[in-house]
Amino acid sequence: MLRKKQSASVIGLEIKPWAIGLVELRPSEADTDLMNLDIWPVPCPSDRGYGWDETQRAKAAWELESKLEMVSITSQRLVASISTRDAWIRTLPVQPEDTDRILSEKAEQEAVSHLPDFEGNYVVDYELREDSGEGRKMVVVAARKTCVDRTRAFLDRLHLRLSVVDVDCFALERAYRWNYDPDEWTWIAHIRARETELLLLKNGAFRAVERIEIPVPHDLPECSSEIEELETRGEEFFYVLAKSLLKKAGTMIEAEASGEVSSTLMLSGPGAQVPPLVDCFRSTHPGPVKRLDPFRRIRIDPSIAYRAESLRHSVEEYSVPMGLALR
Repeated sequence: MLRKKQSASVIGLEIKPWAIGLVELRPSEADTDLMNLDIWPVPCPSDRGYGWDETQRAKAAWELESKLEMVSITSQRLVASISTRDAWIRTLPVQPEDTDRILSEKAEQEAVSHLPDFEGNYVVDYELREDSGEGRKMVVVAARKTCVDRTRAFLDRLHLRLSVVDVDCFALERAYRWNYDPDEWTWIAHIRARETELLLLKNGAFRAVERIEIPVPHDLPECSSEIEELETRGEEFFYVLAKSLLKKAGTMIEAEASGEVSSTLMLSGPGAQVPPLVDCFRSTHPGPVKRLDPFRRIRIDPSIAYRAESLRHSVEEYSVPMGLALR
């Protein structure tokens, strides 16, 4: 699940109940080219929850298949993700003498000790990272097996072979690190209509992640997109959401840093395209607030240059598929 990016053409697919996003990258010796991208809506379930019934799943598969007809996938690596809500993630210190076998055992033991329903229900993986000033650490991920299997099955029906299953939060981390010179402490708030992922980075590297559910009022009207649903909530909701997320961020950073620290807040996802919500964050966060542009340092292939202007209005929605394509 957490493996190094290989030098090959890659398609990143973010498959979510509201929409499917696709980014195709082609690395070259001199640069990485953006070859293709698209996001298209998928009808939301009638109960407006996070999940598809079989009819919606079939429709989503049909729409994805029609989009992929424009993409040459015979020599591509295909990377998709599961939601952070379906994964358990921890960062652990390791000893210099730890072998791969010991690390693998540690990862599984840690997951077993924290997940009461672990047996047969999770797939465990880990990645070693060097943390400046703090030595080597291991990021352990236990992904819910049913979610991994569901993602594979969805693509199997299109006869597509999935190369890697990643987790949304690591795709966001990758999209940020590729495009920005990291600050010491950075938050990425990936805001969707029903949930937000709050990702804490130190010097651009993963430190912690929290998923925050966004309550949905019973009288919320039917909406065609997550942006539309967020826009219907109004400025009072935006202010409450911004304050609650920043409070949660403060709690998370207290566990990672000693004393007061300054931090940059990067906004991503559909929420970053709702100007009043962005303004609320800017008025409540004491540090810099920016919208995450996942294509900031990516060369756009001339064949899709005509879409560059429209990209400026929706780049934040591509953060996850872009991070997946950077694997």
